[in-house]
Amino acid sequence: MRENEKCSLSDFAVLLRYVIFMRYSDLIFLLPAAAFSTAVAFVSGIPFVVRITAVIALLSLVFFCIRVFRLYVSRAAGIPAGSTSLEAVLQSVPGLVSVRDRNGRFIMSNNECEKYFGFSSENIVGRRLSDLPLPADEIERFGKSDQAVFKSGKAVTSFEEKVIFADGSEHWMSIATIPLYNGVRTVDRVLVVGQEISALKHAIETMKSRDELLKSVLNTSPDDISITDIEGRLLFVSPAGLRMFGVELTDDVIGREVSCFIDAPDRQRAESDIADLLAGNNHGTCEYNAVRSDGVRFPIEVNGEKISDDMGSLLGVVLVVRDVTSRLNADRKVRESQHLLRAVMDTMAQGMVVVDSTYHLMTFNNTFLRFFDFSPGDVSVGDSYDDIVDKLLYLGRIDEKDSASIKQGIRTDSAITFDRCQVTTEGFRWIQVFHNPLPSGGFVRTFSDITGRKTAEDLLLEKNEELDRFFSVSLDLMCITDTKGVFKRLNNQWEISFGYQIAELEGARYLDFVHPDDVARTIEVMQNLQSGRPIFNFVNRYRRKDGVYRWIEWRTVPVGDNVYASARDITGRIESEEKILISMQEADIAREAADRANRAKSEFLANMSHEIRTPLNAIFGFTNLLKEKIGSDDDGYVEDILAAGKNLLSLINDLLDLSKIEAGKMEIRIEECNIRSLLSEFRAVFAPKVKESGLIFTIDIDPSLPEVVAADGIRIRQILFNIIGNAFKFTHEGFVNLRARAEKPDNGSYMMILEVSDSGIGIPPAQQDAVFQAFVQQDGQSTRRYGGTGLGLAITRRLVLLMGGSLNVVSEPGKGSVFTVVVPLSFPEGEGFASEEDTDDLVFEKARILIVTQSKGQYEKICTFLKHQDIVCIQAESHTAALHLSDNERPSLIIVDCITQSVDYAAIRELLRGIYAGIPTLALAGRDDEKLKMLFSGSLYEPFTKKDLLSGFMRYLPYRRKI
Repeated sequence: MRENEKCSLSDFAVLLRYVIFMRYSDLIFLLPAAAFSTAVAFVSGIPFVVRITAVIALLSLVFFCIRVFRLYVSRAAGIPAGSTSLEAVLQSVPGLVSVRDRNGRFIMSNNECEKYFGFSSENIVGRRLSDLPLPADEIERFGKSDQAVFKSGKAVTSFEEKVIFADGSEHWMSIATIPLYNGVRTVDRVLVVGQEISALKHAIETMKSRDELLKSVLNTSPDDISITDIEGRLLFVSPAGLRMFGVELTDDVIGREVSCFIDAPDRQRAESDIADLLAGNNHGTCEYNAVRSDGVRFPIEVNGEKISDDMGSLLGVVLVVRDVTSRLNADRKVRESQHLLRAVMDTMAQGMVVVDSTYHLMTFNNTFLRFFDFSPGDVSVGDSYDDIVDKLLYLGRIDEKDSASIKQGIRTDSAITFDRCQVTTEGFRWIQVFHNPLPSGGFVRTFSDITGRKTAEDLLLEKNEELDRFFSVSLDLMCITDTKGVFKRLNNQWEISFGYQIAELEGARYLDFVHPDDVARTIEVMQNLQSGRPIFNFVNRYRRKDGVYRWIEWRTVPVGDNVYASARDITGRIESEEKILISMQEADIAREAADRANRAKSEFLANMSHEIRTPLNAIFGFTNLLKEKIGSDDDGYVEDILAAGKNLLSLINDLLDLSKIEAGKMEIRIEECNIRSLLSEFRAVFAPKVKESGLIFTIDIDPSLPEVVAADGIRIRQILFNIIGNAFKFTHEGFVNLRARAEKPDNGSYMMILEVSDSGIGIPPAQQDAVFQAFVQQDGQSTRRYGGTGLGLAITRRLVLLMGGSLNVVSEPGKGSVFTVVVPLSFPEGEGFASEEDTDDLVFEKARILIVTQSKGQYEKICTFLKHQDIVCIQAESHTAALHLSDNERPSLIIVDCITQSVDYAAIRELLRGIYAGIPTLALAGRDDEKLKMLFSGSLYEPFTKKDLLSGFMRYLPYRRKI
């Protein structure tokens, strides 16, 4: 049987049944024919011979039909002509065919069974399934299948099974079991038909694999893959398409036209493109604006191809849709970047040119044209760089040597930088060229105008030469070090002063030459330098090459990573100072002895004040009694006695007050005081003087002065009484004026200012300090005429200083004098008046200040001035106390009070040259003192204001201005 004529297993089973049935078909056909012939012969009225002839002819026709039918069946089943046996049919069937009885014994089999069972069709007859060399599970499955058919009488439809042939190979078989009936219509045999389907299974698995691959491609593709029919309706949409158009279910899009997902302005064009695609006109990639289910519009890119079947009939279109939003955004950003790059290039101060691998211009900026004096039309994109160099040569911008060098340089593969002098229409210009090769070939060159830098470098070179000359001729020791203290540069004075060669010092640490006792202080100074603070007047000892140490005074300023220092050998000055100090110490000892004697005298007078005043009180008492008893003729003598007694009492009071002040027994008592009432009292006190002298006496009290203050009213009264009394004494005509006001300087604390002015004889400038000294009167002043002991102003100034204030005079001979008293003003609880906030814009960095003073008033005054600064004030009541401060209290600045305490020059020198060496110092002085100038960095003179104090600090402490 030919391959294309093979029957299926079910058709073959029907054919077998029919062939088996043909064994009895002759009888089936002949019996009705014989009956019909007999009926014809005996029933009909036709003559016998004719009837016999008709019967024979009819039977012959029936036999002929039977033979024709058998021949047709044989040919259709592939049975050899002349054979109608079941064996012939089995051998002609492709695949495995066998017949088994109820016991599993083979009755017959075709030759194909030998491949599977290992026995030929003759040898397998009579054997059981269990006798075959098959796996036990296969034998069990075949046995169960046979018994199921015997039991039910129904065929077991074909099932697929992987079986192992006798040669060990595996094959897929489709097996069917069919019941065979005997003459009594019972199943006594089964027909088992098997056909190998390995190739079919492989084809199915291959198709499944391809289906999975296609499904994977469709599910993972970022682009939408859709299929439409010839009407443009969607038949399939990939998951990417559902996500792209915002659709959740496939059923929501299947059957809809593709154009419904296209934005209205592009919809007609899309429909036209799909129609062209179906007609065979592929336009390639098309771009439209699509619409999501939520109404959002986005750009898409579509590629399509028509689909046809094997016969060439058009089935539809497959479309690949891509969301190009990101690409278009990227394109837009690229364009923006290109515009930005163009803008940057056009605004660059440097010229730029980009050249491709063939040395032709890709782009350039306008600065490039200006650098080389090109007009816009002289250079174009695509020009050869060599041609541009030739143009420069032709225009005289470069010479032949430069031209050859440039052409050779552009062909280098390395990044290079070089400077070149360029000739321009305006003269010479220095240009710095940066050459950077591109990975794909070509290069980028930038051109910077460095004419200014070259000029600055020439100027710097000139300045360095000047610096070298200055280094070489300076008499001071000059050097440059790094922040770690390593010498980098020194002048020749180091060789002269210390005997070292410059080469020996360069690279060495200057700490290696410092006296061991000065190393710790020097390291501390180095730390200050590292924080950026300059150092002034720092003194330490350095070792010469011969081992002798010399005293060196430094001024040092850190700048970046360098420290610039200027030093001077002050050994001679130190030795002179020591000699002077020795002399001063000797004088101080003598003065101290005199002071002790004076203090002893003062203490004696202070202690004897009561005993001295007591006899005078008795004299005054008895004189008054005597005045009452004697007559009027002798009354003048008594008045003289009383006047002399009052003068004596005034003198004694002044002496006793001075003695108390010098002995330190004068106390300032701060109590609540009605200052306005106190000042007004002086009108009545000096009324007799006004009447006697004819002078004009006025008292002006400014509204800024409050009614009640906290002050020592007795001492204020004593101070003003002395000053006003002197004004009346030395004024012959004109006026005496008392003016009082309150002020709040920048420091934020209040001060009471009392000014006594007059139109008297005045004081020469040379004598203005002397009038405040005890027992001193103005030259030319007649004691007999004016009287007095010269103690009033001395006592007055000392009282003012005890109160933490100041007393000064401004005077001109013949034009009068103005005495100004300034004392701190405080208020009882709940009193006072408001003022504006401090507007000072000066802010100092965090610092610590040591104030050496016995005066609490001076200390509080300075602290008040610094109240709004980040500055910590530390008080030491003596030089000895200052020497015993702990290391963590080491100050940034030292203030020494040389007014309210005696000046001990030796102690001050020990303080400033010892552990506090190198720290800036201020002397708080009442006048110029040459000795103090030798010891201190600067001076602050009483009376000083907040502005004076902060101005002095600006020289020594780092600060900034408020923004």
